[in-house]
Parts: sequence; C-alpha cells; structure tokens
Amino acid sequence: MSETASSPERTEVLYGNEKILEMTLQTFSDIKEELNGCFDHTEVAMHVTIEPLWNGFLQLKRKGVRIRTVIAVCFLAFKASAI
Repeated sequence: MSETASSPERTEVLYGNEKILEMTLQTFSDIKEELNGCFDHTEVAMHVTIEPLWNGFLQLKRKGVRIRTVIAVCFLAFKASAI
C-alpha cells in the first residue's frame, strides 16, 4: 500500500463506544466511491439499530457510494440462536 504526503498511515486505539462511533462517522464523510466491510453475525443488528450509524450508511448511499459487506456466519451462530 502506498503512502501519500497528505495522509500517512497511522494506527490509533479508540476506547469507548462513543469515541468509536464518532471516528466511524468522521471516516464516512471522507468516503467518495466505495465502502467495503466485514463483520460477524454479532454485529449485524448494530448497523441498523444504532441510529447515527444507520443514518451514516444512508447518507453514503445518497452520495452514490457503493457499499459492500461480507458477513461471517458460522454454524455456532445458528446453533446458539436455536436454543
């Protein structure tokens, strides 16, 4: 991956749900063309039940951003939900 002068790569550790949500929504404002994501079965509901996050996705779609998501589903998830 190449590094540009305007946006060098860096790692930042975020603590707390509010801080994570704030950073996620700030990142959404920088997305121009596409958003690719991956999460597991425990995170699916979060993306539609947390209103600011859902609204962020809706704004991306209105801007014409292509959103692709891979959801990792395993047998244990089905087994646990059947109990």
